[in-house]
Amino acid sequence: MTARLIHIDDEYAQKFNEFVDASNGHIEIIDDPKLTEDKFYYQRRKKLHQLHDDIQSGKVAMIDEERFEQEMDLFEKKLISQYDN
Repeated sequence: MTARLIHIDDEYAQKFNEFVDASNGHIEIIDDPKLTEDKFYYQRRKKLHQLHDDIQSGKVAMIDEERFEQEMDLFEKKLISQYDN
């Protein structure tokens, strides 16, 4: 058996289901639990792997924890001063 991931437009889903039903068991639909819990799982995974590759290659720089904390503190102070009533 060959396994494939397919995407179906919502408008076409009913017709596709009818086609599967008419296939006399030659097509089986198996729900992917990752997509049940998070419908953007595969897109998120792809972006995460790309980010990892970019960091490894030096295309994207990592900052250390101290610099991150300093930048977040400045950002928070800016937000407070901007939106404090």
